[in-house]
Amino acid sequence: MKKGKLIYVASAIIFISVAIIYSGCKKSSDPTAAAAQLTTVSQDKLFLSNSMTDISQCMSTLNSGDLATAFYGFTGLSNGTANNKVWMETLRDKLDNLVDFTSIYTPWKLNFSQSYGTYTWNQGSQTWTKTALSNQIVINFPSSPAQSFNDCQMQLTQYSDNLYFINNDSVYLPTNLNCTLKRNQNTLFSLALQGSYNPTGFPCPQNLVVDMFCSPFNYHFTVTQLTPTQFKATGSLQSLTGCETTFNVKASFANNDFEQFDVKQDLNNVIFDATKGDLSVSGSWDAHSYYSFINPSSTQLNSTINFEVFYQSVKIGDLRFANVGNGNELFVFYKDGTSENSSIYHSPLVSDIKAMLTPYWGAL
Repeated sequence: MKKGKLIYVASAIIFISVAIIYSGCKKSSDPTAAAAQLTTVSQDKLFLSNSMTDISQCMSTLNSGDLATAFYGFTGLSNGTANNKVWMETLRDKLDNLVDFTSIYTPWKLNFSQSYGTYTWNQGSQTWTKTALSNQIVINFPSSPAQSFNDCQMQLTQYSDNLYFINNDSVYLPTNLNCTLKRNQNTLFSLALQGSYNPTGFPCPQNLVVDMFCSPFNYHFTVTQLTPTQFKATGSLQSLTGCETTFNVKASFANNDFEQFDVKQDLNNVIFDATKGDLSVSGSWDAHSYYSFINPSSTQLNSTINFEVFYQSVKIGDLRFANVGNGNELFVFYKDGTSENSSIYHSPLVSDIKAMLTPYWGAL
């Protein structure tokens, strides 16, 4: 198996079990956790299958949420084509005629104070107007070409940055940002960011906190530099629809020369855990050992990973590689010693996601 495939599989695990598999892991002392010990492998399989169905439903909730539908309506996105492209370009070009954005936004730098004002689209004259505003940017615009009035409003209320250098290039990284997007006074999207970065050398985040709302879900992310060569990332998704998620990832590197970073040489290991309701997945990847192998066998691959699956904090199986034909594929090894290809669970999920996105994005 090619080395890149493990990265793909690890990413798929994190995508399925972190970005979409949502939270709620319980301690083994919990009475319900004790009950999980009594489950059969057949019950565990049904539990995993139902968990994938839950994930698919959560993705559907997001795809049909207010933000997604507003995006599809604004772009006219259908079968991979943005049917409102000409209209969107008209809005952009005429706004650029009103304000010279090349002087306001330069690569890696937003001159926020130079942009203060309220920008309003006039549907009748097909032009923008600007009125003075002392401390923020407000843009009023219609949600689609067919909309007769400005039902959308974007606000950028806070922005600050600091100058850093990457390979001798000047880069301004945001240290404080706050913006919202509303339609008919209902919030579709909001973003609040606070960050600090290494003042010398490569500007790795020392502390980064991001709170984001993408209707209908709230997200919270953090990145923390624990040591010069170790970072921790956490995330959570909050909703009222049973799609709550939490995840933690810790990555260690061989050195802190991140300007010359090479994943094959400099990534030591990754440790992660993710939870959704009664389902949790945790594991580790010894990247340093993995990259030392050439055309690794399933035995060698398995020596570099430790992925476990839990039901109510009680282990129901391991994720390990097994030889299939001329390659290696990820299998679930259950508590009774039996196993099956993990694709039996994630393939239907991927098919569901493709089916819900294809009408908009085209064949995936």
